[in-house]
Formats: sequence, C-alpha cells, structure tokens
Amino acid sequence: MTWRDQASCLDHPTELWFPVGLTSAALAQVREAKAVCLSCPVMEDCLTWALDNDVWGVWGGTVEDERRALKRRPDRRLHQSDHGTPARYRAHHRAGEVPCDACSQAQTLVVANRKEFPRKGRIAPALGIGRPL
Repeated sequence: MTWRDQASCLDHPTELWFPVGLTSAALAQVREAKAVCLSCPVMEDCLTWALDNDVWGVWGGTVEDERRALKRRPDRRLHQSDHGTPARYRAHHRAGEVPCDACSQAQTLVVANRKEFPRKGRIAPALGIGRPL
C-alpha cells in the first residue's frame, strides 16, 4: 500500500484538485481542496511528492505558486512542520511526543466536524468554504 492509497482525496471528484483559472469559483475550489488536505493522513507525503515532481493542481495542501516558493526555501521541512495543523498533530504522535496545544486544537476541530458532518466532502462547507450545505 502506498501513501496514495490512504489519501483523503480519493473520496472526492478529481476535478476538485485541478481548478481552472483565477475566478472566484476556482479560488473557492482551491479552498475546498485545501480543507480536505488539512485532514489528510498523508498530506506531508503528498507535498513532498509534488515538490519533487513539479505537478499542477492542489497537492499536499498547496498550489503551484506555493510549491515554487517552498522550493526556494533552504529547508522545506519548515513548512511541513508548522504547528497548529492536524498533520503536525499526527507527526507529534509518530515521533512519540505529546502534541502541543495548537496541534491538539486543530485536530479537535477536524474530529468535531467529522462527527457533525460524517459524510465525506462535508467538512469544507461546515468550515464556511466551498459550496453551501
């Protein structure tokens, strides 16, 4: 099993990850895709793959311009280890650490939204982004 087999994006339409243009609809699509990425268990792996393969669309919670900026950074890991995200919460656990408050709060928000909106694709609208419920 690869990281792709565990990705949250598998439960969403492919078009969500490849917005066309800079219209308000396309930007809303990017926000919705990024919201899915935030709760994805393999977001860091996806971002690393995207940085290494120069791809188009939303990958690892970033778009092309954001990945280009990351590539210019001397230490890419700085972005991936930012606190206050569900991905970093999981990284704390993988490292055998107690998650910091910011990461715990981010994870709590994701879990609460999953309980309130259990169907896939309902987290982004619940957070006020993407299409309304």
